[in-house]
Amino acid sequence: PADAASDDHLLTALLALSDVMGTGHHAALGAGVHKGSTVAVVGDGAVGLCGVLAAKRLGADRIIALGRHAVRTDIAKLFGATDVVAERGEAAEAAVRELTGGQGAHSVIEAVGTEQSMRTAVNIARDGGDIGY
Repeated sequence: PADAASDDHLLTALLALSDVMGTGHHAALGAGVHKGSTVAVVGDGAVGLCGVLAAKRLGADRIIALGRHAVRTDIAKLFGATDVVAERGEAAEAAVRELTGGQGAHSVIEAVGTEQSMRTAVNIARDGGDIGY
């Protein structure tokens, strides 16, 4: 943004990122994201978007963003998401299973923290997959 054009303002503009980026990155590491993997990110808030960035940086081939806010899922695509699932619950689980040929994701980043989002994360991870929070 224009107000972050100088060094004096840049640090202040980046402070909020220091919290959510670390959280998203840690979740990606906890989920075992690696080169060539398929990753699902549950949640399109700041942590979820940073999870998408982290998955891309860690070399994931496919990143499925689960979110219902078009403005945010558009950002997820800019950050590296290859697919977007806007459904919730069982419909979201079915969509991810379809996108992954019935297998589910190698790694799931759960970035919401509700009971439903955690159930979704468990149900979209493939057998032997990992979930990071």
